[in-house]
Amino acid sequence: MAPQDTSVSTPETTAPGAARDWAGLAAEHLAAFRAASPLVQCATNSVVTNFTANVLLASGAAPAMVDVPGEAGPFAAMASAVLVNLGTPMDRQREGMLEAVRAARTAGTPWVLDPVAAGPLRLRTDFARELLRFSPTVIRGNASEILALAGTGAGGRGVDATDDVDSATGAAVALSRRTGAVVAVSGPEDVVTDGTTVVRVAGGSELLTRVTGGGCALGALVAGFVGSTTPAGRPAAEGSPALEATVAAHAFYSAAAERAAAGATGTGSFQAAFLDALAAVGPEDLASSRITAAAAEGPSEGDRARSGESGWDRDLDRVGGIPAGGTALPRSAALPGAATPVAEQAGQRIDPDDLSVYLVADAATAGERPLEDIVAAAVDGGVRTIQLRCKDTPAKEFLRHAIACAEITAGRAHLLLNDRVDVYLAAVAAGASVQGVHIGQKDLPPHSVRQLIGPDAVLGLSASTEEDRARLLRLPAGTVDYVGTGAVRATPTKKDHPTPIGWDGFGRFAAAVRAAGGPPCVAIGGVGPGDAADARAAGAAGFAVVRAICSAEDPAAASRQLRDEWEAAA
Repeated sequence: MAPQDTSVSTPETTAPGAARDWAGLAAEHLAAFRAASPLVQCATNSVVTNFTANVLLASGAAPAMVDVPGEAGPFAAMASAVLVNLGTPMDRQREGMLEAVRAARTAGTPWVLDPVAAGPLRLRTDFARELLRFSPTVIRGNASEILALAGTGAGGRGVDATDDVDSATGAAVALSRRTGAVVAVSGPEDVVTDGTTVVRVAGGSELLTRVTGGGCALGALVAGFVGSTTPAGRPAAEGSPALEATVAAHAFYSAAAERAAAGATGTGSFQAAFLDALAAVGPEDLASSRITAAAAEGPSEGDRARSGESGWDRDLDRVGGIPAGGTALPRSAALPGAATPVAEQAGQRIDPDDLSVYLVADAATAGERPLEDIVAAAVDGGVRTIQLRCKDTPAKEFLRHAIACAEITAGRAHLLLNDRVDVYLAAVAAGASVQGVHIGQKDLPPHSVRQLIGPDAVLGLSASTEEDRARLLRLPAGTVDYVGTGAVRATPTKKDHPTPIGWDGFGRFAAAVRAAGGPPCVAIGGVGPGDAADARAAGAAGFAVVRAICSAEDPAAASRQLRDEWEAAA
């Protein structure tokens, strides 16, 4: 953030987002931030805790350094926003961080990921990538950290960047498109993008790089801005609030740094002056912010899907193994214990008839009732495919459930694990009869998962949009065995479900996949008793339920009822 001229830049293009009054928006968001005085939970590194808290206080927020397991989750549910900073990722703190982001996702609390030193250090890099599964609102880092997290760089020199902001801009755009997060890259000129618009914020002071925690505290401030209310007089749906708020936080931080540097004689006096400046800079001072914006270069994921190219396609050669163009995968050399089909059929890992009544055994929906009891009752009631979903369960406990359920389903039903390829592999290594995994659009790419789980395991994929379908149909034949399509209706069992598509939308999706020779589609999302006829009419191979069985007083009877309805609708 080196000082630059004081002229106000004008937009570079008329692309979406580029022609907006970004300085005015920054002023609006600062006013909203001050009015809200957001409560910012910081699970941050021990080196910068004091400075981070002081930055938030001086700016007008309320800091709370809560990262203890048992407290981090409940606090995240009540906080305005959460910061997760990986500067000193000790075991207990990582546990608290996971608890916090799980709770934040459930409660809808925005959260910011600062992947400090991602790249050269394996533990924190792997942990940062694990945290991406919990949908951060903003990812903020230096150029080297963003390149590493995007998979296109090796990281910097410890916590310091060795790459420039311009070299990381493309990676930031790609990371934003892949994760749905706003991505901010700090440097002499900061870059902030939502994957569509790239905004540049100039200003600041080089002295910030000489103060321990200068970048880390910015992450906390971004959280505070994102967690504040939408500026008064403007609908929440207008614009991109998270992008605006992140840009505003950077503009505010830069303005304060410039004001502090003007009267500082060195690093020590700058630090004190910077805190004073954070308290003094007001919305009117951001009118001269030097902010420019332009359309992000390169096609979006939707554009790539419509043109026949996708992120999965681009990765095929790089991960090394599955040729593009629809070459079928071999069905040999199965992993020990993997994929013991209930019904053996040539060329199939799972009989489509076994998908007709599909149970998602969800730990959160089960509540106090043991998952194993629900699974046993469902199998007794005729369910032939069960997906074990333990979103907020530690891996070790998920593995225990998987092994126990596998003893119940062995030879009677397919048992699939939701998302966690690692837990699946551990279960197989333990000799459990687990047949495969089900993954979503934000999980590992299907071709990578297929390589990991082997040629004989069942692989299900969630997909609902045209872009999802285009990516699915570009995969080599045999990669995916079935598709979970929906949400047909809104459902409380999955708060981040896609926009409901209804039976008409499901029918169009399934027909297009079927016409292209793709895998069978299973309807999911808000479906249950009374939907069998509509599901069959729309071309579903089956319908997946959660509450209809997990919350039923008699899960076995509920399973039999669903099975009878399906057969009666034939």
